Amino acid sequence: MLASLRRAMLVSSEESRGAEWVGDGNTLTLKASTAGIGKSKVTLQCEGDSTDEFKVTLDSRLIVQMIERLKSNTVDVKFHGEQGSVHVICDGVTCVIMPMSR
Repeated sequence: MLASLRRAMLVSSEESRGAEWVGDGNTLTLKASTAGIGKSKVTLQCEGDSTDEFKVTLDSRLIVQMIERLKSNTVDVKFHGEQGSVHVICDGVTCVIMPMSR
């Protein structure tokens, strides 16, 4: 997941650091774009508890920093609605991230 987040962030800038996370329980797609730089779309296979579709915009840098610091091989992400918090869990540590406005 860390490598996929980094690929999606290649087109991010300080002004547009958000990436759209779209998923359905089996796949997670990270989309990012910045005018003058380009677009990125990375799709991952994942295991989810729900087949409900979701879409949320997050500052992926926060998640990358957490994974790097904890050096975790497993990442659990729990979405709580499109405007609700996102819980990223690595090795028993939970990081609560609020979505960005679109």
